[in-house]
Amino acid sequence: MLFALFLYYHGYLVCTSALKQKNFKITNYYLNRLKKIYLPLVIVTFFTVIIAKFIPSINWVNLKQETTSVIFGYNNFWQIGAKLDYFTRLNNSPFIHFWYISILMQFDLVFPIFFITFKKINKKIKKFSIITVLIITIISTCIFIFMSITQDINLVYYNTFARFFSIMFGILLALIHYKYGIKIPNKLKNNDKIIFILYIIVFIILTIFTSSETSIYAIIMIFVTLITSRLIDYSTIKKENRKETNKVIKLLAKISYEVYLLQYPVIFLINSTALPEILKVILILIITLILSCILHFLLYFKFKNKKVYIIKNILICIIIVIGSSIVIIEKDNTAEIKELQEKLSINEKIIEEKNQEYINSFNIEQEHENEIVVAVEEDKNKEANKIPENKLDESKIEEIVRNLPIVGIGDSVLLGVSDELYERFPNGYFDGKVSRNLTAGMEILEEMINNRKIRKYSTFSFSK
Repeated sequence: MLFALFLYYHGYLVCTSALKQKNFKITNYYLNRLKKIYLPLVIVTFFTVIIAKFIPSINWVNLKQETTSVIFGYNNFWQIGAKLDYFTRLNNSPFIHFWYISILMQFDLVFPIFFITFKKINKKIKKFSIITVLIITIISTCIFIFMSITQDINLVYYNTFARFFSIMFGILLALIHYKYGIKIPNKLKNNDKIIFILYIIVFIILTIFTSSETSIYAIIMIFVTLITSRLIDYSTIKKENRKETNKVIKLLAKISYEVYLLQYPVIFLINSTALPEILKVILILIITLILSCILHFLLYFKFKNKKVYIIKNILICIIIVIGSSIVIIEKDNTAEIKELQEKLSINEKIIEEKNQEYINSFNIEQEHENEIVVAVEEDKNKEANKIPENKLDESKIEEIVRNLPIVGIGDSVLLGVSDELYERFPNGYFDGKVSRNLTAGMEILEEMINNRKIRKYSTFSFSK
């Protein structure tokens, strides 16, 4: 939900900045984007790759493919193709959040061309830009709603065409502000602080407590986008009315992009260690802030000493060269991953068939047995399956264990071995899904218990 806000602000700020320039040039725009957006991204990406290579416990299967997708600005589409889930794999990749940067890069690639074209047409046809952008905004919003209804949430979440409406809303507001100024209704001016706080409260509630699985997720996201436009209205004030900003807040604002880039790489690397959880949290916060300040300092501080300036550039080049070399020589696991995905797809079908057999046989048992009969049968089973301690028969133990109605619920790990599990436990019930989180697994298990889909069976105690 927060990314809708970020995309909105990006569209608004980029368009506002372009409108203020008397002589907007494409080359200057691209150079500015390369310096502010792309260069920090490249440095963080390759620095992460280098550090990851020095940690033996990290097994980063997608290093080559994922890093390449980040550098060339298509990570969001790569994540769609890899069927990754942003909501459940926070620690599986250091670049999970770079899908957002890829959308920004794709937008920045085409924005100056459309901006100049619209500006030329607008000179001949008044209000062409506002009307056209309004139409595109409406169309992109409809596309987002349609995709959210007909397609998987992850496809919608990562897809540039689905998220484009947020950027278009920002551009539309920028054009309105540039053309007509900031218009806040007179009735709201007297209570602007109260209304502003109410907007903030509603925004926080929707972003924190709205689940991606809710049926009205798309509508809420559009509502959040509209609230964002009102927040921009209230936060955009004249310079003479602004109060001096706290120095700490200023610093955090300056390094905010660097913090965003570094947060998950630091989390990924720190979580690969065996440190206590509380210490991990402290280290993540401290290291992220320190590295963000260093990166910002290296990129934007104007060094008067030429030697220091040269050393800084050499350091950046070394990081890029070493990092890119690691990526180039890294093994491409695309074929193995594709083979694994095919196996998981086959196993999903096996799970569906086997689990349906499990439920059907379970329903038949339920139809022909009442609670008393079940209780009697359980007692009989206990006596029948009881093995004297002094007469342990390993073959019989294996037979008993094999026929147990084992229930297993998990993620891609369980899905990958489900065929072997069914071979070992033919009467079992196994349910695996890629990128499933613990909460989802507990909900499935709870539902099975509530619907009495789990058989009661005896427990066996064996001793030598």
